[in-house]
Amino acid sequence: MATPTGAPGYPPGAAGLAGPLSAPPVLPPSPAAPPPPKRSGFSDALRRWPVVVVLLLSPGIVEYLSGSSPLNAIVLNPAGFLLQVGLNAGLYGPGVLLVREAVLRWRKGWVSLLVLGAAYGIVEEGIALSTMFNPTSPVVHSLGIYGHWMGVNTVWIPGVLIVHMLYSIALPIYLLGLLLPELRGRPLLGGRRLSLAVAFLLADVVALIALVRFGQGYFMGWPLLVGSVVVVALLVVVAYRLPGNLLEGPTARARAPSAWLSGLAGLAFFPVTIFVEGICASNHAAPAVAIAAIVGVGLLEGLFAVRYLRGPAAYWARLGFLLGALLPILTLGAISQLPLDFVLGGDAVLVLVFARLARRSAQPALPRLDGPGAAPTGP
Repeated sequence: MATPTGAPGYPPGAAGLAGPLSAPPVLPPSPAAPPPPKRSGFSDALRRWPVVVVLLLSPGIVEYLSGSSPLNAIVLNPAGFLLQVGLNAGLYGPGVLLVREAVLRWRKGWVSLLVLGAAYGIVEEGIALSTMFNPTSPVVHSLGIYGHWMGVNTVWIPGVLIVHMLYSIALPIYLLGLLLPELRGRPLLGGRRLSLAVAFLLADVVALIALVRFGQGYFMGWPLLVGSVVVVALLVVVAYRLPGNLLEGPTARARAPSAWLSGLAGLAFFPVTIFVEGICASNHAAPAVAIAAIVGVGLLEGLFAVRYLRGPAAYWARLGFLLGALLPILTLGAISQLPLDFVLGGDAVLVLVFARLARRSAQPALPRLDGPGAAPTGP
């Protein structure tokens, strides 16, 4: 969004150069206002239906481009694909929208958003899909045995929560603000829409619990279910109680790294996490060592972002970091769906979106999320 400018005034010293009262000073003509940018019908449709943008970003990235929900199922299993689309939309869409709504209404910042992202991760992976507890879940592989303690897949949890915090929640909300800057500080759910979002999310979670119970023959048990709900509630309270400007004070004076260097930092996150898990499991290291290493990788990435990726000069570095963080899961998603690799089309669109954002002349800082005082690119 262009920075608003005031109406042109008199040039310096104009009052002193004025002649007789009957002859007011002649001012140079004001430059004509630039014509409004041309918008395609597709862009206008996205502006009218921002929820569609949310669904394209999440679950679009974290499920379909990653290969977690294979796009080639359109051909291989059309009925299953349609069921998957409905369940993903009912889970991720309300989840992202409710997190964004809470942060805006409570006037909080990015730290609260990440805490709510962790709460969402527990709702999906703990309550709905039980991957945090089921040792035979098809997605946890060896981590269902290594680190399984008191019914909990302890080594699986930190990695999957960080993935949801970044890829499922923070990245879609940030990109939504860049793609539709006019939505800055504007809630998307009000009144009935808010109630519908909560209802859709609850219905989807219940449906997934039933699918896991009757499809995989697994139920976590009431103690773990109630405990998960309690942890989610505690995380919501923490997000509400955190200061809205936490870690959002004056930007660091450190020079912003190049987009390439930031891209390498983002690129390292996902592979290093998987590498740590595999090395620790294959060498029978104590699960606590693996958990500490995974959390340490997440903290190092977070410290890098706070130190170097916040100011206006770090705009391209921020885009490089996010694109780097996406490339490993996009690559794995493309490899996993060969030879029917429909996902490559989505990958190309996403790369073009980043290229378009990188060509912007303005360099917005990392936006505030609470509306007033936020940068023009807020969500």
